[in-house]
This record gives sequence, structure tokens and C-alpha cells, in this order.
Amino acid sequence: MVEKMTVQEFHDKIWWPRCLKNLRECTQVGYDSAYRLHIAPFMKDKYLTEITPRYLDHWFKEGNIKASTWKIFKAMIRVAYKLELIPTDPCDKVLDAPPRGTPNPPTLNRIEMQQMLDGLTDVPYYAAIVCSATMGLRREESCGLRWEDFNWRTNVVHIQRGMQFVNGHIVVGPTKTVMSNRKLPMPQDCIVRLLPIRKEEGYIIGDLNPSQ
Repeated sequence: MVEKMTVQEFHDKIWWPRCLKNLRECTQVGYDSAYRLHIAPFMKDKYLTEITPRYLDHWFKEGNIKASTWKIFKAMIRVAYKLELIPTDPCDKVLDAPPRGTPNPPTLNRIEMQQMLDGLTDVPYYAAIVCSATMGLRREESCGLRWEDFNWRTNVVHIQRGMQFVNGHIVVGPTKTVMSNRKLPMPQDCIVRLLPIRKEEGYIIGDLNPSQ
């Protein structure tokens, strides 16, 4: 027999403890925000078994639900289904789910990139911008770089950690995925720009945090 449990009870007893155990703190913030702002107002008092494809269509329209929130909610329901708290997964039968966005940001050409970097030489986060722009690093990766990570003999840098600013404090941890921990050859433009300002140790953004 399927256990009767509200969405809020499921969130508090099962879902959120799993998030605290398995997700990075910066990811937890996004999951918590999606639940509080978009899922809980419509779902918290409903039993899991009352979440039907028809109700989900109503939720999409009334809550103006985006693809990111829908992705998190689907993950919640998948856990409930695997734990046999619901007999079927209603998300599988939804016809008009929020579409994924297809961002297409403008891209700088080489000359424009050079001009941008030339204009940032005096800012305290210049080294991080150079690394991001020339090697395609995530912001957390470039902010997490230390001068000790650069091998100036082989011109290789080791990407091995990420720095985030979460809930008012700095969080330094492993890279986002195991594959993200990698060693990259530094392009010539990166080497030329960093050599004059390199230090022996410390984070390349100094005392700044990623949000700054």
C-alpha cells in the first residue's frame, strides 16, 4: 500500500536531507530557492499521490515555472517513485513541460578579446579574467586558482578546486565534477599576460571573493 505523505513532509524528511548529503553548498542554495519560491506555494500541502499530469499543467501556467525549477521537481518526484511512495511518475506523462532555454550569448573575436583584456589590466581580478578568457574556465575555477597551481617551466596549470561565495561566506572545494580536475596548457596570450604579475603563492584574486 502506498504511504500517504504530503510534498512538504517528503521534502523535510527525505528530499532535503539527501540534498544536504549529496550536493555542494552552492547547489543546495539553488535547490532550496526553487522549492521555497516556486514548488512549495503550490505543492506543500498536497499529497504526493495528488500530483497528476493535469495538476502539473496547471502549475506550469499559474506559477510561470521555468525549466530549471521543473528539472529539480522531476528529481524530487523520481526519488519518491523509486521509494514507492507513489505508484507512477506523473512527470513522465506531462505534455507541455517548460521548454529548455537556448541561450546564444554574443561571442568576442580575437581582436575584441584582446581589447577587453587590455582594458582590465588595472583591476584586482585581472588574472582570473585572463584565465577564464584564454582557457575557458568556469568562474569558480578561475577564482579558485592559486599561484602555486601554475607550472611556469612546463606552462601548464592544474585546475583542482573551485571557489564560490555562498550565504555570505567563501566556500572552497573540489571541482564541479571529477573530470573537471584537469591540467591545461596555458595559451601564449595567457602566459604573456600573467608572467609580469605572477606571485609565489596565494589565490590569484587575492582577498576578493567570487561575487566581488
